[in-house]
Amino acid sequence: GGGNSSVTFETFFRKVFELQVVPEGESLCKSFSLTAKQGKYLILGSSTKQIPAPQEPSFDKVSLHVVDLETGLMSDQVHFEKDLVLLAHNNGVSMCGDTLAVLSVTKQTIHFFHLNALGKLVKMRSIGEHIYEDDARLLTEYKRLFGEG
Repeated sequence: GGGNSSVTFETFFRKVFELQVVPEGESLCKSFSLTAKQGKYLILGSSTKQIPAPQEPSFDKVSLHVVDLETGLMSDQVHFEKDLVLLAHNNGVSMCGDTLAVLSVTKQTIHFFHLNALGKLVKMRSIGEHIYEDDARLLTEYKRLFGEG
C-alpha cells in the first residue's frame, strides 16, 4: 500500500444521484454491469441467496435493473423466478446493440429483450424447449393426432 490516506473517492468522483437499486433480501452482483444506448442506461443485476439443491441449483429470484443515468431513476426491471442466471463477470448476460440476451441455466432458455428509447426491456422471444411461439400448440396437436410414439 503506502498510498496517500487523504485521497478519497470524492477526490475523483462527485455524487450525481443516489438510488436504491435492489429490494431487501436481494444482493447486487458487484461484478456485473452493462451500459447501453451510448452510456445513457446502466444495467445491473441482483439475486436472492442461492437455493441449495444438488441437482438443480437456482436462486429464488434473479433481477436485472435498468437505471437511466441522465435522470438517476430506475427505468425498468426484469425478474427471473426460481432460476439460475450467471451474472458474475457477465457470464450469462450479453448485450449487442439494443438487444439483451439472458441465459437461463435452470430452464435452458435464452431470453431476448429489446432495450427501447425509454429504457424499457421489451421481451422479443425466448429460445429453449420451443423455438417458435406456437411450437407447444403444434406438438400437442401432433400428439393428439398421431399419439405419443
